[in-house]
This record gives sequence, structure tokens and C-alpha cells, in this order.
Amino acid sequence: AEIVNEGKRFGGYVIIDGEFLHEYMGKTITLSRGDAILVNPNRFHTQTSEQQKSLLANFSISIEGFHLLTNAHCEETYKNLIAHSGEPVTLTEKEIEYLVSALNKTYSVSFQQPKNIDFYHISIMHWLLGIMNLSYTESTSATQNSYPDWLKNFLIKLDSPEVFCSPLSEIYALTSYSQSRFIHLFTKYVGKPPVQYITDLKINYAKNLLTKTNFSILEISNILNYSSLSYFLTLFKKMTSFTPSEYRQRFYINTIE
Repeated sequence: AEIVNEGKRFGGYVIIDGEFLHEYMGKTITLSRGDAILVNPNRFHTQTSEQQKSLLANFSISIEGFHLLTNAHCEETYKNLIAHSGEPVTLTEKEIEYLVSALNKTYSVSFQQPKNIDFYHISIMHWLLGIMNLSYTESTSATQNSYPDWLKNFLIKLDSPEVFCSPLSEIYALTSYSQSRFIHLFTKYVGKPPVQYITDLKINYAKNLLTKTNFSILEISNILNYSSLSYFLTLFKKMTSFTPSEYRQRFYINTIE
């Protein structure tokens, strides 16, 4: 089946039995029993199987629901799942058995207690996303432990807003490498160019400022060191599917007295 996650929804599935070919963002991989995968909104993907007894469980959730659900764990969960979209996680046999049991119970509830069906769907999604986040976190930690010392130290420095909101020339100057050599090495180890990594940090910081402060959108754009407000608005919309105003309206946390 060819599927596009239309609109503002995350999608994904878990393989219950058999094997499926999964194509996502130009890459094709084979998924088998227990493999779970998450797909970001507006991303084309396909899933096919030639086995008659193959079975999978599909799930879908709005961006707003996904954000609220993952924040029930912590803000880092949301970032982690977004960053690893399209990467499969393999459930244990006990986890597969629990999932199948929960799905069967949900199916039963849909007939006997239709008003409670949303609660069961949310519970299953919350449980599954927690498992996927834990797996991605462990994988990321193992990868980062293999980084050379200079890169580990650089990433520690870069984690500060005072640093990642600085001009790129000042950030590159924190290393002893030439700019071209640094970009090559950073991309080799981290898997993305430094500009993309820094942009991710800035947009996530913008989310925090939008939801936890009263700074205006123009002030936030200036804090992030963007010279053009229109550029910040376009970039934020591209990366989150929300304008900054929409994001603040949906997720603002009123903790300011």
C-alpha cells in the first residue's frame, strides 16, 4: 500500500507477523515481526508484503496530540522521536504479546464501551512511543560515546543558547579545524551538517521560548540571531508545521506571574 501522511498527523505501524518492505524518504528496508516505525507528517511511504499471513497494526495521531502525548514523558521525548522518524525499533516478544492483547481489548471495547475507546488508543500510543524513545536514546548514547573527544567537548559547548545562537563563524572558531574540514568531520560523525544541527537546536529553543515566556515573536527571532523575521517564520513553519503564533496558542504553558 502507498501511503502519505496527509495534513498534520503522525503515522506508523508495528509488524505483528510476516515481513514487509518499507520505503521511506528514498530508502527501502525489510521489516519483520516486532519492528515498529514512526513516520512524520506529510511524508510519503510505502509498505508491501508478498506473504499471505502478514499482519501489521497501523496508528495515526495529530501533531497536537503527538506533542501533548510525548510531553507527558518530557520535552526531549518529542525531539528524540522526531529526529529518528523512519528508523525501526524492534519490540521484544513480551512487548509484542502485550500489544496484541491491548489491541484485542481495544477492539472489544469499541463494541461494548465505545465512549472509552479513545482512552485505550491513547494508552497504547503512550506506551509504544515510550518504548521507541527509550530505544532511540540508548542508540544515540552508544553513538555519541564513539565520538572523538574534540567533538564531545564541542557538542557540550554548543548545547548553550549563548553559543548556538551566535554567528556561524564564531561557532566554527570554537574548533581547531578549518571550516571546510570541520563541516566534513562533523557531518561524518553526527550524520548531519553542523548548520542543520544548529538549526534544530534553535528551533527547539524557539519552542521553549514560545511556550514558557512572554517574549514577542520578533524578540524570539532576534534572540535566535535571525536577521529576518520572515525567514524565521518560514523556517519555523517548515520544521514544525505550525507558525510561531499557532504553536504558542496551542502549547503555551502559563507559568508566568
